[in-house]
Parts: sequence; C-alpha cells; structure tokens
Amino acid sequence: MERLEMRCSITAKQNSKGKKQWFIGYKAHLATDDYGVPVSFAVTGASVHDSKVAVPLMKKARKTTDFLYVLLDKGYISPVINETMST
Repeated sequence: MERLEMRCSITAKQNSKGKKQWFIGYKAHLATDDYGVPVSFAVTGASVHDSKVAVPLMKKARKTTDFLYVLLDKGYISPVINETMST
C-alpha cells in the first residue's frame, strides 16, 4: 500500500461554473457510526483523494468496532474497496 501524503498540500477543484478553485491545507477523513460518533479518522494533505483513504480508514475502524455496512458515495466505487468490504 502506498503511503498517503500527510503534509500540507495544494489541490484544485472545478466549481459548478467551470472555474478552478485552489485549496491549501489538510483534509480530515472520518468514519462514523449511525449517530455520527467518530469511530476512526485520518488527516491527510488536501491533495489526497478520498478514495485513497477509504481502505485504510475501514481497516482502522474494523480494529475498534464491528460494523454491518458502509455507506459511500459513487466516488468510492472501486474493485479494491469492494474487495476490502467483502473480507
């Protein structure tokens, strides 16, 4: 598994008007229970895509709690994530 960028970083996103917006900083990634209580977290540089953090975050959450399902949006569709969820 590749190491995730933990340092402050810069990234750009295209807004709804087609203009690039730049972000400098960090991202907080959270795995929560049904009530919104954090079960696991990770902090990465802003340039790290959320899907890169999903598997390590789920593995970390699995060490601390049992869960029956995971809700993700379509940005997380990936064979690697599906394989991790089925094991």
